[in-house]
Amino acid sequence: MSAEILSDHELSIEVFRGAQAICATSETSCVDYHYLRPLLRRIGAVTSLFSHQGFYSQSIAEALSVANESRVAISGTADYSWFLPGSPLLAELGRLSKDSIVSVVDGCSTPVLSSKRLAVAVPGLHLNAFSQDIRDQLGSKDQDIIVTDAFLTQFSNKKDRLKILQSWSSALRLGGLALTTVQIQPPEKSVNKPGSMETFIKNVTGMFNQSEYPKALNVSSAGFSDMVYRYAVATHSRVYDSESELIEEIELSGLQLLDVSPLTYYSKASERTLVYRGLVIQKKS
Repeated sequence: MSAEILSDHELSIEVFRGAQAICATSETSCVDYHYLRPLLRRIGAVTSLFSHQGFYSQSIAEALSVANESRVAISGTADYSWFLPGSPLLAELGRLSKDSIVSVVDGCSTPVLSSKRLAVAVPGLHLNAFSQDIRDQLGSKDQDIIVTDAFLTQFSNKKDRLKILQSWSSALRLGGLALTTVQIQPPEKSVNKPGSMETFIKNVTGMFNQSEYPKALNVSSAGFSDMVYRYAVATHSRVYDSESELIEEIELSGLQLLDVSPLTYYSKASERTLVYRGLVIQKKS
């Protein structure tokens, strides 16, 4: 990727074209996910941190108001959204008179490199960006805040989720906060209904056809439908059955749940309302 600062639209095209080679260096098979993610966010086909902007704006502002410094870690990110203009993180960091130290880590270099592309344009922000297994320890033990959007639900294995929560616990200072969202859906209201993938592919392809991307990327409707199918297969969301299940995992990791905010998002792509919780998690002091 070149050093030029690009717009969201331009960077989404660069990621689409460049992720194939970059994701190939990752230990995980993520190219079918990462190369489409910014594009899908821009056409309104998937949720993102902007889907829950009210929760993130309020919780980040409250967390920074009691922080001794502004040390923030982004632990897992689908793309570069945290560094876009209007991001709740940048908005709240921008209100501080002191410089900020932000670390961004993901298991793949694609979102890390694209985040670096945008972060260099943010005044007073010092960025540490690196790629590693997201289940490993983050290294630092003095983070004020960890933020990540709907990341725990990307892991179907409880052991992996516990490792991630434990890495947050290790990285946070005493009293530090982790701010995130998770999707919760009781079994009797499961989102995995027959035909849901077909509905998703049909609607997302329609959104794509009405956007500026077919011409910009020279991709046909049929070709894009195939890409969306591979994206859907590569996306392994694990929906929590209940808050009690979630709380158990948090407490097993040496953390405590301070606050829960009920959140919903209507997915035009899936034609259903998705149920989320906004979480404020604290390292026990």
